[in-house]
Amino acid sequence: MKKGESDSHNVAVVWSLLLSVLVVFAIIYFKMRADDMPADHKTEALPVAVPDTSSTLEMMVEEYVADTLVSVENLGTDTRSAMEAGDEDGYWDGWYDGAETGKRSRYDENSSFASSTDRQIYAENYREGYAKGFAESTQQKNNSPT
Repeated sequence: MKKGESDSHNVAVVWSLLLSVLVVFAIIYFKMRADDMPADHKTEALPVAVPDTSSTLEMMVEEYVADTLVSVENLGTDTRSAMEAGDEDGYWDGWYDGAETGKRSRYDENSSFASSTDRQIYAENYREGYAKGFAESTQQKNNSPT
């Protein structure tokens, strides 16, 4: 190192030390001053939000809806019509097949309806729903940026 470089380096080190000591003393001074400050000059905590619990019990109870309850006797039996069940089941089976594999792996138009007319209606609507769901999901799959 040249003589001029070492002098400027030493001066920079001295100034850095002086500045550090000054900062430490300023922190200690302000901390001691805050501790000595009377309580009425200190900042108070902000109020905490309190939820409104004044509503009555009648307002909090949900309205009774009879069609959402299922009796034990009907548990496991499909309450939809053959047309609605076929369309929904077919659509979602087709949609999942188209989105996942592009193959007809879930396709099953058989049903457990009692009458042959209902089974036929289910099968027809299942075919239509499946085709629609399969087409929509493959179209979405092809249009999505991947």
